[in-house]
Amino acid sequence: MSVLLVEDDPLLRVMNHDLLEDAGFEVDSAEDGELGWQALRKKHYDLLVTDYDLPLLNGLQLIGRIRSQGLQLPVILASGSMELGVVADYPELRLSAILKKPVTIDDLVGTARSAVLVA
Repeated sequence: MSVLLVEDDPLLRVMNHDLLEDAGFEVDSAEDGELGWQALRKKHYDLLVTDYDLPLLNGLQLIGRIRSQGLQLPVILASGSMELGVVADYPELRLSAILKKPVTIDDLVGTARSAVLVA
């Protein structure tokens, strides 16, 4: 299963990339929402894991673009800064899961596995 991880914090990006890879996922990473969007346009992914607070294009904007283009891939949104209840105002985003940072290894890997199995 292929995952695109969009995270602007370099340490979290590398750590989460490695955790997902160690769990058996094929992982590509992007450091901002615009680079994430470009990656999604070039390659098929089975899952998107994105931070909310990203430069150039935040997580909600990235997911909105994905959905407006008809892409149906599962999406996990992670945030340490956003009130996660706000996402309820955007049902059209069709999120598979929302994770509150800091995210544990079990939460990240377990949620990723669940998201791709349900899709």
